Amino acid sequence: MTRMRLLIEVIVLEFRDDSYCGLFCGACDSLLSTREGTLEDLAEGSRYSPQELFCQGCKSSATNVFCKKCSIRQCAQEKKLEFCYMCAEYPCEKLKCFRSDSHPHHSVVLRNLRSISSMGARKWLEQQRIRWQCSSCSRRFSWYEEVCKNCGAKLFSCVSEDKTLSENDHQAPIG
Repeated sequence: MTRMRLLIEVIVLEFRDDSYCGLFCGACDSLLSTREGTLEDLAEGSRYSPQELFCQGCKSSATNVFCKKCSIRQCAQEKKLEFCYMCAEYPCEKLKCFRSDSHPHHSVVLRNLRSISSMGARKWLEQQRIRWQCSSCSRRFSWYEEVCKNCGAKLFSCVSEDKTLSENDHQAPIG
């Protein structure tokens, strides 16, 4: 067995579905494609190579091009925080801007951090794994999928979810 193959096999065991900011990495196209072995398909039509898209979650040692340069991730790691809500500066401007940017899957981070704080990461992850699984066939799906690729069922994407968020879901206070 080559050194590279051994390294890849070791890395494959390290998937992390949680993130510092409250995103559920388990619904990320890069993580799902890495898990399913379909990175070449994901890279096709994008400006990124399969190697740049390879990701096992932002808390893992193998992150994609987006997570590698994420300032929220870097900040949490420097402060040795498991989640942003644990920071004395929470909610910081960086996190508020991230939540309000043009990417609908970011809109839930403050609500998710409140949930993680109140119920714990393990229970939140269980709920998220169910939420991002097709209710008809149990296939995992990504943030932007509208229709299940396996059975054709209609899915509740992050775009649909963003439209249902109340003003309360945009607030950060935990304590």
